[in-house]
Amino acid sequence: ELSVLGGMASSTPYLRLRVLVKHLFNPPSLEADATSLRKSTREGSVVVVGGLNQDILARAEGDLAKETSNMGAVTETWGGVAHNIALCLAKLRVSPHMITAVGGSDSVGKQMANYLESVSIKKSGLIAIPNCRSNRYLAILNQEGDLVASIADMKAVEVCVRVCALIGVILRTLLSLYLSSFHTLLES
Repeated sequence: ELSVLGGMASSTPYLRLRVLVKHLFNPPSLEADATSLRKSTREGSVVVVGGLNQDILARAEGDLAKETSNMGAVTETWGGVAHNIALCLAKLRVSPHMITAVGGSDSVGKQMANYLESVSIKKSGLIAIPNCRSNRYLAILNQEGDLVASIADMKAVEVCVRVCALIGVILRTLLSLYLSSFHTLLES
């Protein structure tokens, strides 16, 4: 079972569905000028679907040695293509909605929700996936900063994207049926 984190008290499922349908069938045009983009999204909003990851980057201080500990620096940041797009839109003061997945009960999911709020990305589309960890990406870099190896733990966002795609197919089918029946009524 999926649950939605944040924003439920201020938004009904019906209103969320209306926004999602609006963007599935009439997405806002993305013009190059930031002012035009802000004006075009005042009445509607931009929805970004995809990954938000905790990126963990480990950079070695010297040559990497196999099968032992290596000295280096470890940093954490937020990443993911959809996150990066939403962050750019937020910096343009568009305040996008982000639909993404977090782990059902891990602390990283709560950190992600707090982070999105702090950078003006609407977190009402965070979907908690039970029995999943929040998305994490671990990169091991050599002393020059080149990638040596990485591990991507992305099961939660994979589930989320499949669910969103299924919802999109269902909504398109329902809308098509509705429009067909409406057209039939107009002809009779």
